[in-house]
Amino acid sequence: MPRLVLARDRGRLVGAVPLYLKSNSYGEFIFDWGWANAAHRSGIRYYPKLVAAIPFTPATGRRLPLDPDLTGADAAAVTGAMLGAIRTLADEEHASSVHVLF
Repeated sequence: MPRLVLARDRGRLVGAVPLYLKSNSYGEFIFDWGWANAAHRSGIRYYPKLVAAIPFTPATGRRLPLDPDLTGADAAAVTGAMLGAIRTLADEEHASSVHVLF
């Protein structure tokens, strides 16, 4: 199920992180079935999990989409705010973890 974390500055979009709330590990670059099985055997809930997997090809470049005009402290502040929002979203969705696949 898609979930978005968006950062806005006075209404202007300055950052975004597309995420998926998943109840399985299908469609990922590296399957984590071993981790899921180990969690199950240990009585630890592994799903749902939040997954960010951008870009979808092996390419170089920015991994968190930010407004290209942001630099230095502004870019760091937006990145920090988005990471905090991801944590909040994970808590709200009762996700076991956040996986960032690049």
